[in-house]
Amino acid sequence: MFAKSEIDYRKYTFSVRNGFSARIVVASKNGFKSWDEMMQAGKEKEIKWACGNFGAGAHICAIPVKEFLKVPALLIHFPGTAENANTILRGDVQMGMVTDESAKALVEAGELRLLNACAVKSAYPGVWDN
Repeated sequence: MFAKSEIDYRKYTFSVRNGFSARIVVASKNGFKSWDEMMQAGKEKEIKWACGNFGAGAHICAIPVKEFLKVPALLIHFPGTAENANTILRGDVQMGMVTDESAKALVEAGELRLLNACAVKSAYPGVWDN
């Protein structure tokens, strides 16, 4: 890891992120009560979905979730989880994708409600995972 590299990595374009943070989809405590309720609401009007900076991990993760699960939502970019959480709490957007570790305190305090855990098996009982 600290040895001199045999290749000049600065000549290559970044295409892989080697870290991992579990992603969760959340709504405010007064917002959607479930994933199904959110999907039903989206049939009537496009949902506003807070996600990270363009090209950041939350944005990259949000795209396949939105596309494969056919979520009727508009992705709105914010600088990070703090801004995403604030826009959800204020009601500027109806849902958002955040990292589990950064929003855990708000989830445990009941300020954010989990709608989906982007994991093979959810760490949260009763929360739909995909």
